[in-house]
Amino acid sequence: MRILIDIVHPADVNFYQKAIGELGKKHEIVLTVLGRGRLVDIVKKEYPKLKVIPLGKHRKGKIGKLLGLIDREIRFILLFLGKRFDRVSSFGWYPAIAAKLFGIKSVLFYDDYEYKINFNMCKIFSDRFIIPKSIPATGKNIKKYKGFKELAYLKDFKPNSISKRYSVKPNKYVFVRDVAPISLNYQDSKYKDFSELFYYLRKKGYEILYYPENKALGKKYHRLCKVLEGPVEDILSLIYYAKFVISSGDTIARESALLGTPTLYTTNRDMKVNKQLIQLKAIVKTTDIYEIEHIMKNFLKNDSKPQLRDKIKSHIKNNWQDTTAVIIKEILN
Repeated sequence: MRILIDIVHPADVNFYQKAIGELGKKHEIVLTVLGRGRLVDIVKKEYPKLKVIPLGKHRKGKIGKLLGLIDREIRFILLFLGKRFDRVSSFGWYPAIAAKLFGIKSVLFYDDYEYKINFNMCKIFSDRFIIPKSIPATGKNIKKYKGFKELAYLKDFKPNSISKRYSVKPNKYVFVRDVAPISLNYQDSKYKDFSELFYYLRKKGYEILYYPENKALGKKYHRLCKVLEGPVEDILSLIYYAKFVISSGDTIARESALLGTPTLYTTNRDMKVNKQLIQLKAIVKTTDIYEIEHIMKNFLKNDSKPQLRDKIKSHIKNNWQDTTAVIIKEILN
């Protein structure tokens, strides 16, 4: 079987990583990759033995994104004219329209129910649409699984040592991810001024590892923290060993929660897929800077990580499915 997998975001590399390893033992895998930052280079480094096809470019603004999507669809059509595929898969809808024109079965995954444009496009054009059970959507082509997309790579995760590389000690630093409100699903979000919070953390003896999407913010806070530039090596290990995590990005918020690290989620997005993690108190959501300060002080005062980590491990073992197994099964069916 010849399988095309489309990669449009760094998180997609992690999502498909184990599945590609297993599927590649018996099937031909071809990867198409959106030109976005260093994404093409990352994919080529991760999969040196696979055929990697750069396809289109990431563009900003609504008009730019529309033109980029049209350009990619044309490129998919040209690709499918030259090579036959038995399956296409992506975390999103991008190759599904062209695949439908050629009668190629598409298996799409997605978890952002609130991003209606992308969610509905997946539902309309996919042959099979795989979503977490927490999402309240139904349809003939929809199939649900118990769990989270992040468990495709976080199940059985073993952290690496980070002390020498980053000169920090476990539980003596805070990891902060600050996403830029430029994507359509974050356009209503606003930056927060973390200066006072960072001063407080430094006073209490904690380092801050600050990972901004907007490089200008790194310059703003550079005297208060260690500024990280992406792609961050061993980012999951950094999250694992942090005292707690502050994130305005939803993927890192879930990664942190599923690794058992207390998480402050600071965006205004209310995502169905986060609900169970909020109920488990693995994620605490607020957009108010004063509430952020109060919750942060509670995280410092009360070491809830051991109990949280045990709780999360129990759910992974007993309640949530192996996402990689779901990916493989659905692509091959």
